[in-house]
Amino acid sequence: MKRAAIAALLALASVGVTSPAPAQEDLPETLTSALLGSSPSSEAQAEQQADATGTTHAPDRRLRRGCHTYWLSYALQLPTDDWTLETSVIDPRGRAVHAHMFVSDDDETTGRGTYSLCRWATRPGRFTITGKLSWYDDPLEPHEVMLPISTFRLRRP
Repeated sequence: MKRAAIAALLALASVGVTSPAPAQEDLPETLTSALLGSSPSSEAQAEQQADATGTTHAPDRRLRRGCHTYWLSYALQLPTDDWTLETSVIDPRGRAVHAHMFVSDDDETTGRGTYSLCRWATRPGRFTITGKLSWYDDPLEPHEVMLPISTFRLRRP
């Protein structure tokens, strides 16, 4: 279902489909919302975003000699069963060293992902995990929230 929704979004974007103009009676509210930076449904969206939360975690570890697989975990609470989670592992220099996408079609709302690092190419120190959670009530309208940033340390033995 998610893949079909993404394909539909891409198809709409490629032909330049836009939303219809607001009705005349909605124009003052739309103009006010645009000037104030909110929309008529912004309260509902904020409430729904508060319903979707999650965390990421990775333990402090030793950066072992050679190339090895490490893990990170995530736990999500969502208002729907249709979601994606994009995670990135950022090294102490600020460079992304791993990215992973978890998808509701294949993954549970609580789980683990793995990533590989090679000691010769990795600087030890504090790493950061970022996560962007997207969920869908309507396949054409994703809701997004950034998860709280988590950190862990990899140190040389």
